[in-house]
Amino acid sequence: DIQQHLSEVFFENVYGQSYHLLHKPSFMRKLALGQVPPVLMLAVCAVSARYSTHPQLRTEPAFLRGEEWAKPAREISLKRYDTPNITVLIVFLILGLHEFGTCQGGRSWMFGGMAQRMAYALQLHQDLDHDPKRSAGDGSSELTFTDREIRRRTMWSCFLMDRFSSSGTDRPLFVAPNHIHAQLPIKERLFQLEITGPTEDLHGNVPNPVDPETGQVVDAKENMGVAAYTIRLVAIWGDLISYMNFGGKQREALPMWSEDSTYQKLKKATADIMESLPSFLEYTPENLATYVSDRLANQFIFMHIIHNQIILFVNRFALSTPGTRAALPKDMPESFISESAQAAQNAANTISALVKEGQDHMVVAPFAGYAAFLS
Repeated sequence: DIQQHLSEVFFENVYGQSYHLLHKPSFMRKLALGQVPPVLMLAVCAVSARYSTHPQLRTEPAFLRGEEWAKPAREISLKRYDTPNITVLIVFLILGLHEFGTCQGGRSWMFGGMAQRMAYALQLHQDLDHDPKRSAGDGSSELTFTDREIRRRTMWSCFLMDRFSSSGTDRPLFVAPNHIHAQLPIKERLFQLEITGPTEDLHGNVPNPVDPETGQVVDAKENMGVAAYTIRLVAIWGDLISYMNFGGKQREALPMWSEDSTYQKLKKATADIMESLPSFLEYTPENLATYVSDRLANQFIFMHIIHNQIILFVNRFALSTPGTRAALPKDMPESFISESAQAAQNAANTISALVKEGQDHMVVAPFAGYAAFLS
């Protein structure tokens, strides 16, 4: 049926780009039993329809195919905007992605804002082991590993959406990373198999260490995959946007080429993340082949697009428009300019190559299009 088909399309093409929302095994089990909340099913169908090849769904333009599901999903969820509920929160995030894809950027931004506040109301940022909305007396408030991981991933999705929505010049960031006390998402294979284990947080700490004798996978760094490192890169992207687009650069007394400048710290933070990248996350033909077999190639490619987009954005000042010369400070060192220009050019070329590769693997995240345009 159409719901089953579009759910498969969702996990094949939308999941992980840009948000790791829902858990496929449990979602598909509930779908088979008719237990998926109708408003969530509507949202999943809405955002997935554009990627469908089903003969009943081949209307044009493709980006508006999902509107027949999005309209009732909006109506139902907006009636519940003041009643915090993780299902409605996930619907807001999915609808935000759908609206962005239908050229409704303002509407998408508003859905993201409601999702962020609802996440705080549900205390997702605290990484609790129980549901604070339920009574703790009978033990029903205790969360399973999968439910707790879904809550973490939903909070991090709010964080990502905030950064992606604020990539321009008129929408400042709202979600403060220092308020999120949740560990980063666990590696996808472990999540799908419902295997629990610790990971690091955004700053490299391990908030939930476990004893090796518990039988869990205990290596926090080894437990992290594409999702965790994508979040770390997007965190730097947010800092970069704040610096370049929201007055940080203008307020700083130090020049960009000073070793102590915020600019240099952002460049170093990006380099440090990539240097700490596990070998299985490096962009190599062998790793890509592995992620293709794991059906995660789109997420893997997208992570590397984000990395190169940061490099391009931080260095693009050194590139001039053809026929013009960039207006740069007279005391800016020539070596700094030439190195930045080369880095920007290399990053732009890499993005183009990644986007081309991504055409074979359904890399469809809106931010990937933004990076392709800038490159």
